[in-house]
Amino acid sequence: MKRKGMNQKLKKIYAGILNTLRKFSIYKRLILAFLIIIIIPNMVIGYYSFNISTREMDKNISSSTRRILSNIGKTADEKLKPYEKLALSVFSNTQLRNLLIECKSLKDNKASDPEAMKKYQDCKIKIGNILFESSRLQDINNLQIVSDYDQFVQIDYKGTKRGASIEKAEEYVKRQDFLNAVNSDGSLVWSNSSKEKDIYLVEPLRKSYLGGYITLFQSIPDPRLNQSGQLGVIIINVPIKIFKDMIDLENMYDENEIVFMSGKGGTVSVLNGVYAVNKMPGTDIINEISAIKEGSLVRKIQNKDYILVFQTSEKTDMTIVYMAERKKILSGVYNVRSLIIEVTIICIFCALVISYVVTSSISIPLRRLKKTMERVGENNLELVYHDEQKDEIGVLGDRFNAMIVGIKNLLGNLIDSEVSRKNEEIRRKEAELDALQMQIKPHFMYNTLNIIRWNAMFAEDGEGPVSSMIASFSKFLRFNTINTNRLVEIREEIEHLYAYEKVLKLKKELEFTIMLELSDEELLNSKITKLTFQPIVENAVKYGLTGNGRPGEINIKISASDMDILIEITDNGVGMPQEQVELINGRLMSSSSTSQGGIGLKNVNERIRLYFGQEYGLKVVSEEGRYTSVIIHIPYIKG
Repeated sequence: MKRKGMNQKLKKIYAGILNTLRKFSIYKRLILAFLIIIIIPNMVIGYYSFNISTREMDKNISSSTRRILSNIGKTADEKLKPYEKLALSVFSNTQLRNLLIECKSLKDNKASDPEAMKKYQDCKIKIGNILFESSRLQDINNLQIVSDYDQFVQIDYKGTKRGASIEKAEEYVKRQDFLNAVNSDGSLVWSNSSKEKDIYLVEPLRKSYLGGYITLFQSIPDPRLNQSGQLGVIIINVPIKIFKDMIDLENMYDENEIVFMSGKGGTVSVLNGVYAVNKMPGTDIINEISAIKEGSLVRKIQNKDYILVFQTSEKTDMTIVYMAERKKILSGVYNVRSLIIEVTIICIFCALVISYVVTSSISIPLRRLKKTMERVGENNLELVYHDEQKDEIGVLGDRFNAMIVGIKNLLGNLIDSEVSRKNEEIRRKEAELDALQMQIKPHFMYNTLNIIRWNAMFAEDGEGPVSSMIASFSKFLRFNTINTNRLVEIREEIEHLYAYEKVLKLKKELEFTIMLELSDEELLNSKITKLTFQPIVENAVKYGLTGNGRPGEINIKISASDMDILIEITDNGVGMPQEQVELINGRLMSSSSTSQGGIGLKNVNERIRLYFGQEYGLKVVSEEGRYTSVIIHIPYIKG
């Protein structure tokens, strides 16, 4: 008894909760549920996730990553050593120094003394030969010496230049990287020139320049005691492709991480070959890294947080940068994952309980209303929905009951009105069809004409002009009296038209020809309203060809268009002005009764629209003095 009483008490409490919730709108109920389910757990998860993720990120940026970068830097230095040896080899070449001293001595007199000019050119060629010989076995883009008065490029023993030359040497010697080399007292100076594109000219005629390189400078001091300054600066352009695929990140965090070399001028080279332009940091971040030289940063790139660990080589003053998406590094935070799982389970449990209570206050009356609607869908309009509550669902139930009453009244009126309208429409169309058909049934004339023809033959003692004319006209009328169908084949219409042509040609003043053009022979088997062609041809002869003064032509072109047929009847008569054409087409488009004149274009158009629909019918096209064309549009109905 206690358990039963407890169950009843719980049911009473549950019903009270539902009724209390239903005093509020559905919107407020859902807002309350979502706030409880979402805000509280997210606050807990967000707080702990931030703290744990921060600690985990510090662990991931470990000394092992810096050691890897240190090894990468050593590898990069090893790749640059051959070029440094080349610079030192050129720097220590005694013959080269003597030639540079000689050129420097001759530079002031070469313009005025032809002999000095010749010695200067010979000296310059010898310097070029030494540079050419020194660089033959090296993978470089260019090797040359630049002084404040001239530049010396590679020249082979045949006199052909190799490598490149500086296009604007006067401006080049004022550049900061060149001045740094001059002031370095013979030390090696590396410069990030990877973004340069129009400095070193390879082919003057085609304006082709070097690109994709870094530059090594080394100044050659003047060894003479009484002289100061430089003999020149050695310049070596090293292709950045030497750094391509230099390392493998297989044992690091993620295959999409990027290790690249940068300098103050921007990115020099991506060392692991995973180069994605849209992921590379901007110039501001590169400059910040160059200023700090060593350490780690977290910066936003392409709306994502990236961790950048970097270390600068003192030799080249260029920085090796390891870049990885912060989100991927933190993917191994198992403590956060465990916390999220635990909190999620609690949230799911709370969400189930709260959602069940809130949803029940909505779903139970909705299911009742749904069942009532389903029974109404079974053509039962006598049902009524009952609900004591007046929330949105209760109001919806009242509106539903009012709608059922309105539907019953509307259906009764609609059925009576539709039955009356349909009956009236059927009677009207049948009357119109019968009236139109009666206009074109001259069967009462056929027997009389047959008697007249026999009398004419008797009077003419055989077949004569009069009896022949009566025979053709009888054949023309036979089509109307024998074939009582309202739809006939296009072939029959053509045969009837040819009979009509014979009757008209018996009049000596008429001279015309009917020509037929078919895109497909099968089109002749399609159905068309009876006596469609003859009234159109009659109008063409009467108004277009009579008195035209030249042989008349009536061309009938039949073609298919999608699932329809287009029939174009064109005469070469006098045509019509555009105003008259627009007036005729306007009358054809109107829905009024047939125009005066009996069987005409209006009659034909009305019959086509009554049989096939309002989208079909006639259209007139004409040009005054040239032609008139009547276009018949009907559906393709096979016989």
